Amino acid sequence: EVIGILVMLAAIALITTPIIDAIISNSRQAAYDRTVDSIIEAAKNYSTLEDLGESTEEKILFLSTLKEYGLLEQAIINPVNDQEMNGCVWYKWNPEFNQYDFEYDNTCDITDPTINITYNEQLINSKGWAKENIGVTFVGNGEIRYCISNEECEPTELIQNNSNTKFVVNEGTTYLCGYTENPLGKSETLCKSIKLDKTPPVINGVEPITVDRFAEVDLNKGITISDNPSGSGLAGAYTVEPNTVDTSTAGTKTVTYTVSDNADNVTTVNRTITVQSEPPVVEFTVQGNPF
Repeated sequence: EVIGILVMLAAIALITTPIIDAIISNSRQAAYDRTVDSIIEAAKNYSTLEDLGESTEEKILFLSTLKEYGLLEQAIINPVNDQEMNGCVWYKWNPEFNQYDFEYDNTCDITDPTINITYNEQLINSKGWAKENIGVTFVGNGEIRYCISNEECEPTELIQNNSNTKFVVNEGTTYLCGYTENPLGKSETLCKSIKLDKTPPVINGVEPITVDRFAEVDLNKGITISDNPSGSGLAGAYTVEPNTVDTSTAGTKTVTYTVSDNADNVTTVNRTITVQSEPPVVEFTVQGNPF
């Protein structure tokens, strides 16, 4: 009989223990949920005391701040594991409902901020110059601010709606800086510069000329080269092809002038040299009778 009673008690224990454990677990979870609700309520009360702004990017509010304002007890015990609760509250402005959204995070694991500036580097030649507009993308893991200027600048312009591709269109040196910051206040700044020259150099003094047969022609006389003041500068002296003109035969001759700058912009100009059909004739006339 005793053995039978023990067996019955064991069976009852096997049946009731999981039920009791579930009741205790559910009770602890319900207490935990109420604690989280109290933390969220404290964050809402804090938002009435301090201006949190209206950023739609997630920002962070630490429990220590809520405790400093007297909105939370100094030690909040987790009913599930009997450990002190830490973590933080994430918040962001919800323009649809004109209010803040709050969410408790018990780990508050925040990565370090990163920022990168990417563009098609194949558009930059070996001398460090580009000759066409370049699209630049700012990539970061947080709220990104940027600046684009012809001098070193401070990133203040906020990138809106994830439209983080900007364009370098001004000739000369353009400075680009990107900035991002995580909710802990740690920040990262990256700056780069891009040199752009879209304007080819100019060859002056290549007007057509007319010469006599057998005359010598100086193809360099009167030729000047100019470059955009904000450009990359000339890559070298211009070339002339052919570099001499055959004036022994009459007709129209063509020579080609070519010059390039350091951004690989090339200017080519043709020049015509007309050789007259007959050389000039000098005649002598004797007047009277000199003998």
